[in-house]
Amino acid sequence: MIEHISLRCRNAGASRTFYEQALAPLGYKMDRNYGDAFGFIQGGRHDFWISNGKVGTPNHVAFHAKPREEYGYAAFVLDPDGHNIEAVIWDEELKQRKSRRRRRVSA
Repeated sequence: MIEHISLRCRNAGASRTFYEQALAPLGYKMDRNYGDAFGFIQGGRHDFWISNGKVGTPNHVAFHAKPREEYGYAAFVLDPDGHNIEAVIWDEELKQRKSRRRRRVSA
């Protein structure tokens, strides 16, 4: 399990605003600030951080989503530095959820 990830951004303040809006639907909130580093919490863990720094090759980060029950889901956006940010839930997870629900209903 990854404890946390940190992305380098040219302007952490601008990226903070972007991520506060982009991650809010996934339950993330920015609640740690150490100078130009910002920590985002979800589910009791600060597993996503951004900070000022030199941006190399843009990265890809995928966050787990809780979409509508009927279908799998993936959505991508680019942050101000070109990092590819994704919200995703896999079809396998949805199938497991449906199977558990069927077992509860028939029990």
